[in-house]
Amino acid sequence: MNNSQEIMVLINPRAGLLNTKNSAPEVERILRRALKHAAFHVTETENEADQALRRAVAQQFRRVIVAGGDGTVHHAARILAGTNVELGLIPLGSANNIAGSLRIPDKPRNAMRLAAGGRAHPIDIGRCGRHIFLEAAGIGFHAHVLKIYSRSQSKSLVRSAYAIVRTGIEMEPLHVTLTADGARRRHVISQMTISNLPMYGANFKPSPHARPDDGLLDVVLVPYTAAAALPVFVAALRAGTFHTMPGVITFSCNKLEIETQRPAPLHLDADASFFTPATIQTHCACLKIVRPATHHAY
Repeated sequence: MNNSQEIMVLINPRAGLLNTKNSAPEVERILRRALKHAAFHVTETENEADQALRRAVAQQFRRVIVAGGDGTVHHAARILAGTNVELGLIPLGSANNIAGSLRIPDKPRNAMRLAAGGRAHPIDIGRCGRHIFLEAAGIGFHAHVLKIYSRSQSKSLVRSAYAIVRTGIEMEPLHVTLTADGARRRHVISQMTISNLPMYGANFKPSPHARPDDGLLDVVLVPYTAAAALPVFVAALRAGTFHTMPGVITFSCNKLEIETQRPAPLHLDADASFFTPATIQTHCACLKIVRPATHHAY
C-alpha cells in the first residue's frame, strides 16, 4: 500500500443529533482539507461502516480515523479489536464518553491533529460472551431505563425522561450473587455499574478513577433505595462523587460472574438487549487507540 493511502477516515453524518458544538459537514471539510490522500467513507448505515472497517483490516491500513459518537466508536472497536489497525477519534456525538475518558480534545481541529499524528496506545475492552463494551456494563436502574428507551430508535429527551420516571415506579430490589475473580458475595441492590472507562451514559462518572489500561473492571454497587433518593444519586454521578456516597460499595476485578433470582436486563454500553446470568471480563490491551500517553483520573 502507498504510504499516502494508509489512513482511512470514517464519517458518520448522523452522529450527534443533540450535539450543538460540532456538525458532521464542518468536520468532514476540515478532515478532507487536512488529509487529502486518505481514503474517505461517509457511512449512512452500520452495514456500510462494517464493510469499510473490514476493508481497512483486510488491506492492512495503519489507522482508521472515526468521526462520530460513542456508538460509532463502539462499532469500530468491535471490528478493530485484536488487529494491528489503530483507531483515531474525532468526537462528534451527543455524549462522547469514550473520547472524554481518554482525554481526546473536543475541538475538531485539535482532535484531528492528534488522530492523524498522535501515537496509539493499547486499551482494554470489556467482554460478555462474544459481545464487547468500552464504557460500562451494568444491571439495575440504568439497564431498566435503557431497556424502555431503546424501544424507539430515535433520540429524544422526552422519551428519556419518561423511561426514568417509569423505571422509578417499576423498579424492585435486585438480589444478586456475584463471583468476582473467584470470590463469592451476595447483595440487594438497585444498581450495579461495571466500568472499563471513567465515563458512560449521560456523562456519568460512577468510577472516576477507572483506567483503560490496568486490566481491571471497576464495580460500583448501590444498595436498594427509595425512588426519592434518585436526584441525589444522579447529581453525584455527574459530579464524579458517586463512589464516595454512604452505603455505596466499590471493588475491582478482572472477571465477574452475575446471577440474579430471575433474568434481569443487562446493558453493555448503550445496548440493553442482554440479560443475566452473565459473565463479564476484561480483555487487556487489545484495542490500539490514538490518545495522550498519560491518563489522569477525574
